[in-house]
Parts: sequence; structure tokens; C-alpha cells
Amino acid sequence: ENCLCRDGKYRRGQIIITFNGRYRQEGTIITHDFENYFVNDASVEGSKVVTNMGENENGNIYFTIEVVGVVQKEDGSTFSWNSSRIREWIQGSSTPNRWDDIYLITGTASGIRPNGLTWEREIMTALRVELACRFIVSGIIELRPEGRPVRTLDYGNGDCDNIATVTVNGETFTIYL
Repeated sequence: ENCLCRDGKYRRGQIIITFNGRYRQEGTIITHDFENYFVNDASVEGSKVVTNMGENENGNIYFTIEVVGVVQKEDGSTFSWNSSRIREWIQGSSTPNRWDDIYLITGTASGIRPNGLTWEREIMTALRVELACRFIVSGIIELRPEGRPVRTLDYGNGDCDNIATVTVNGETFTIYL
């Protein structure tokens, strides 16, 4: 049965998350699967697999994240994507306080829009995610939609704010997240 969520979207179904170990433990695999899951009557299918790879050459715990997803709307149109990312835990891994945790995210994604055109996304400068802030605080993503100009999304200088810029065809616009 649909449930109205705080973001104004209706959801129903299940997201099933399985762990084979603890989050901080090397080798732990966390799998997210969907069972009859819908957002505003659009079917969500696919999986997300997060694997704790242990420590990298910087001595930081890092995770690989692989996503395969498909959203099918009521009209039958679909949106699909694949992504492959690395999440490096650069601060807070040694404390029980999650609000001091900071991650750097790198990677790529690609997909097909409902109109059949493709898109690609590449993180050009690592995204800095501070759990004490609800916004990404810095990093740059390049977006390459088929048939459209390349866009660059810049999250800024590290301030915890909702301001970013988008550059298209050499013209830069401020956006609010």
C-alpha cells in the first residue's frame, strides 16, 4: 500500500538489505535488492552491492559500489543506469560518532533515458561527503547526455551549503540543491 513520505513521494514494497559482516570489517558485502518496490507508481528494479575492500594505500577503509537499476513508469517507458564507484572513508572511521565521518567518492555511471538516448557521468574531482552536512561539500561531475552539450556540475569549495554551479557551453549558472 502506498505510503506518503517526507519528500512528498509515495512508496510501497520492500528494499531488502543483507550483510555478511560488519560495515567496518574487510570483506563485508552489503546487498540492496528491491521487492515489488514502487516510487509514485514507478517500478524500481535492480541491485546495489557495496563491498568493504579493507585499507587502501593511504591507510583508509574503502568500498566498491556497483549499481544496476531500472525504473519503469506506468506508461511503460524505462530509465536504466549502471554505476561503479569507490567510497573512501577519509575521516571518522576510528570513532563511534558517525557525524564526524567524511568520505571521498569517485567513479562513473551510464544509462539510457526513456527516449532511448544515452548518458554518461564521470566524477572528475572526488565528491566530498561529510555526514554532518546534508549536501555534498565539494567535487566536480561531468555529465555527457547524448545529443546535448556536456555539462559540468561543481559542488563548490567545501562549505556546507546548498549552492553549486553548472557550466554548459562555457556559460556558468548557480543552482540551489
